[in-house]
Amino acid sequence: MHRDGASRGVVELELVPAITTTELADIFAWPQAVGITTSVHQDSWIIGLAAGEQGHLTITTPRWGPWRLTASLDGRPPGATIGRYGPAPVLSLGTEDVVRWLRIGD
Repeated sequence: MHRDGASRGVVELELVPAITTTELADIFAWPQAVGITTSVHQDSWIIGLAAGEQGHLTITTPRWGPWRLTASLDGRPPGATIGRYGPAPVLSLGTEDVVRWLRIGD
């Protein structure tokens, strides 16, 4: 566990072993978890929640009560592109995609 000294009330958990995105989505009851990136180089990916239909998706950040959950993927998901999040693709997730870090808090 790592506590971010710069951000009070933020905790990062290293998941050892890593958990699959499908397992994490089941635990938090996320109906349409997808892979998104906000990195211009697309070198870091997190879980976003998609709503709507392909081509008309709205992406939100997962929350657990008042806390934002940032689930960092172990790499770029190999799944199909199902939409866009800004200039970057929104990628489907599968059992081969894993989360190693979970950040809790804003």
